[in-house]
Amino acid sequence: MEVSIGRGWRRRFLDFAFARALTSAGMGKIIVLGVTGASGAVFARRAIQMLEADRRVGKIHLVVSGSGLKVLREELEVEVSKSVAVAATLAGGPAPKTEYLLDSDIGASIASGSYPVDGMLVMPCSTGCLAQIANGISSTLIERAADVCLKEGRKLILAVRDTPLSRVHLNERSRA
Repeated sequence: MEVSIGRGWRRRFLDFAFARALTSAGMGKIIVLGVTGASGAVFARRAIQMLEADRRVGKIHLVVSGSGLKVLREELEVEVSKSVAVAATLAGGPAPKTEYLLDSDIGASIASGSYPVDGMLVMPCSTGCLAQIANGISSTLIERAADVCLKEGRKLILAVRDTPLSRVHLNERSRA
């Protein structure tokens, strides 16, 4: 009897192997950039441009939520018809270090604590995403990757853009 593991498993295994090789060879940090539906797409664009240009960064995992894609369309006036074009569109040119992951791919490599991520930035971070992260609810890849960073003691930066903030928002910020 032959058991098929599937293509997704192989891809994740190769992702782990590549990440381990990068970190063990000192070839750069692995950073996750999450983009959610808060206003401030220009900050996400600048972040990916800076990460692509930084020699200390070896790999960038880019995850954009559904509402994040809408904000990119509205604020940057970019129409992304194919998901693979998101990184190049945000970077304003080739983005060789960046791998785009679907927010619905909860089984992606960055969702595991054994995957060697050096840090994560959620920019912009909606208050809804902040609340999910603060309460340990991980229904999307962005939320799961942030949860893993917290669990593993890795750096996590949440760039919340929503204002004004209510008492509930402030409480969630202090918990995250």
